[in-house]
Amino acid sequence: MLGVSVIILISVFSTKLSKRFNVPLLIIFLIIGMLSGSEGIGKIYFDDSNLAYVIATLSLCFILFSGGLETQVVDIKPVLREGTSLSILGVLLNALFFAFPIYFLTRLNLAESFLASATVASTDAATVFFLLKFNKINLKYKLRNILEFESGSNDPMAYVLVLVFISVVQAGGGSFLYYVIFFFRQMLIGLAMGFICGYLSGIILKRLKLKIEELYSVVLVGILLLTFSATNLVYGNGFLAIYILGIMIRSKKYLFKNSTLKFFSVISWFMQMTLFICLGLLVFPSKLVGFTVVGIILALILVFVVRPLSVFATLYFFGKKLNTRSKLYISWGGLKGAVPIVFAIFVKVSGIPNADIIFNLIFFIVIVSVLIQGTTLACGAKFLKLNTDEEIIKDKSETEELEYFEDQMLELNITDKSIILDKHISEINLPEDSLITLIKRGKEYIHPNGRTKIRINDKLIIMCKNKIEFFNFVEEMRQLD
Repeated sequence: MLGVSVIILISVFSTKLSKRFNVPLLIIFLIIGMLSGSEGIGKIYFDDSNLAYVIATLSLCFILFSGGLETQVVDIKPVLREGTSLSILGVLLNALFFAFPIYFLTRLNLAESFLASATVASTDAATVFFLLKFNKINLKYKLRNILEFESGSNDPMAYVLVLVFISVVQAGGGSFLYYVIFFFRQMLIGLAMGFICGYLSGIILKRLKLKIEELYSVVLVGILLLTFSATNLVYGNGFLAIYILGIMIRSKKYLFKNSTLKFFSVISWFMQMTLFICLGLLVFPSKLVGFTVVGIILALILVFVVRPLSVFATLYFFGKKLNTRSKLYISWGGLKGAVPIVFAIFVKVSGIPNADIIFNLIFFIVIVSVLIQGTTLACGAKFLKLNTDEEIIKDKSETEELEYFEDQMLELNITDKSIILDKHISEINLPEDSLITLIKRGKEYIHPNGRTKIRINDKLIIMCKNKIEFFNFVEEMRQLD
């Protein structure tokens, strides 16, 4: 208990180092885990794959559910086709393209190569969300939503592929029809269970009148675990079900909603930290030496060749909506993180002959991805001219006092490039059913009228019934500029 508490505190305090030296926080967690291991200064021997499997499964449940809670339906709708294509076809193409470099550069057979490729086929929601927020990267509205929706929704697809190829490796082959049926059964049952449990949860939360605020978070933990286990019992994809569950619960109105969102955000962070420390403990540096060169080469192939190739192929028919620069940035935003670690642990527990090779390869791929892509995500946006210093939009509708308020509240920051700078409110052609209710100017709060003039660094609090129309209005203003 003393050792665990020390590791947790060191991990939290290390966030200062991450910001100061621009080192991704997840890498610091990983290093702490390695230093705490049997070959580090901590001398903690940890080689229990079964315990790691339980920790990994539970952690991924909370991470995916939290990702669903952070995803709003109104943000998904404009990018549903692009995000869904990347989550399904993109993951499939990534697994297909990357399997062959693994096969030619390692001693894994073809089935094992596909399994190794599937473990890193998805991007990591928690890593993408964190780095976009941590580095304060202001992307165009739809581009940011594509990255976040893809990273939050593609893990279930990769999980099914991992299960399929584990079965193929263990069976030494098998009926193609069996694996097709297995795939669709997992996805369809998972999807159905997610919607059913989400719908029922909305009714329960709305009618639940508990006087203790904290119990709402406890209720959601119970619903989360019930949904995951029930879906698995009927041979569905539990991870897909809880992601859908999270999205549906986010769209519901219930008491103390903001409190539950904060609770699961904290839990998600703790689970990410746990996973990376767990990986550090499971890794034995002395065994990694033989994989260093091939591991780094494969990681670079994935980052610079396979990921861009799969993204461009997937988004080929979206050429008018997404230009080449946008596709390049989506490719660069395909970071690996906690999820490949979870899948690598699944592979290790499966007991296949070359599980350790796959596990060690995943280690290098995650490290290279976070180090290269994570540290250059902000620079990439500037280089491709996809970032913006104009109106920074933040959702302000989650305040506790307005949980039952039907309108959307948004904050619009005015910079020197804003189209509406130096205009009177009466001159601004806002979308229908939109209203500027308050202006924050420095430490002063102004109740505006038609004669109020917009100044630089003003923060406009805007109410609008249709958030999509408002975001489209902002995009049009940018294009006019």
